[in-house]
Amino acid sequence: MSIQGEVNELESIKVELSNLNKRAKQLRLRKKALEASIAEYIKSRNLPGVRHHGKAIVLESKSSRLGKSNKKRDQDALSILEQYGVQNPQNVLKQIMEARKGDLTTVEKIKMNNLKR
Repeated sequence: MSIQGEVNELESIKVELSNLNKRAKQLRLRKKALEASIAEYIKSRNLPGVRHHGKAIVLESKSSRLGKSNKKRDQDALSILEQYGVQNPQNVLKQIMEARKGDLTTVEKIKMNNLKR
């Protein structure tokens, strides 16, 4: 019994997913640029919003949090633990981070390498 067809299909699916991810990234960037352009138009004209083909486009403000690097996140957590007088803040932080992780399991994964000819 041969699995050549399945291996070929797996390779083509990987290539297609890669292409789709690249295309999706380009589309997300274009979407962001268009949204910024529309927002700038609404701001520059001092409008509450605009209508287009039966849709109302309004500009609303909302709060959003910026991301932190892992190093900064750990430093902030350690400083909070020290503020509350925790004896060994680094060990406590390590134990907390370990407790947040799921159980360790074994998963089988197919790895494909190109052979030298």
